Amino acid sequence: MAWAWFQHRTALAVRAELKARPIPLSVLAVGVNEDEAWLERKLRGQAPADLGEMFEWALRLGVNILPLIQDRSDLLPKIVTITS
Repeated sequence: MAWAWFQHRTALAVRAELKARPIPLSVLAVGVNEDEAWLERKLRGQAPADLGEMFEWALRLGVNILPLIQDRSDLLPKIVTITS
């Protein structure tokens, strides 16, 4: 679950940056050498993305994704309770 949550939060940050600039998804897809339709699926959570891909998206767009994880509770949606 933690991996999916991190991918989701990263995708939200990437999509927000694409919209804010605005940059077409096709431009990012070419920059990261990815098929646009496949990249869209990854950004929508319909296909898995690996950590390297997520960092490459962030680097290409100048999005800082590392503050997404400040402690272990950031790895799970807030509806999940962590017990010791």
